[in-house]
Amino acid sequence: LFFVAEVDDGRFLSAVAISDAKKNASCSFRGTPGGFVVRVEASDLGFADSALIAGMALGDSLDYSIRLTNQIASEMLGKRPRHLRLDRRPDFVNELGWCSWDSLGTDVCSDAVQRTVQKLVNIGIPVRWVVIDDGWQNTDNRRLVNFNVLDKFGDLSNLCTDLKTDLGIRAVLVWHTVVGYWEGTFETCGLKVEENGSRFSTGLYSNDREEMVNYWAKSYSVPSNPLEFFAMYYK
Repeated sequence: LFFVAEVDDGRFLSAVAISDAKKNASCSFRGTPGGFVVRVEASDLGFADSALIAGMALGDSLDYSIRLTNQIASEMLGKRPRHLRLDRRPDFVNELGWCSWDSLGTDVCSDAVQRTVQKLVNIGIPVRWVVIDDGWQNTDNRRLVNFNVLDKFGDLSNLCTDLKTDLGIRAVLVWHTVVGYWEGTFETCGLKVEENGSRFSTGLYSNDREEMVNYWAKSYSVPSNPLEFFAMYYK
């Protein structure tokens, strides 16, 4: 897990946490007035005997800080992890974007998106990219039914064209979960799926059971072949 922050003097702090827990381990960073705390949780009952190692780097640029932390991680792991190439990120992410969720929620539709972006442009807000959040997919019972756009949303293709041609939007992105929708994908998508139950760390069970564990403790229909799933999604 990487943590990146800009400190008061303009430099960038990058940190990495690595656990030797064999499975289902997660690391998180939390800022405090005195610094930040590294927290590791795992559903592995033997986790009490596991170790946590961390490395930090401080640099004048974000790219340098991450490269140095990446080097530290490779030394800790004994192998080189995949390098994050910041120079390959899309140019539009350096400009202002707008996401439909905060203003429209799941009531999002083509006309509402276009009207909202038009209002932003009219008052001089230089929006250059748009994220169409939850509400555009064809779903049932919190699972993805197929790869079509929901009828009530309208024409997604025409919306993208109009935003780019008339309003100066450089990129239009759509949101989805990594398994299709909140609880997965139906085989009506043309994919084989597997039912998987949720698993949580003991920390979640003891600290926030009602809100986190009870809400997410469900069965999920996960595509058996993730690469095939994403290929069909983006086709």
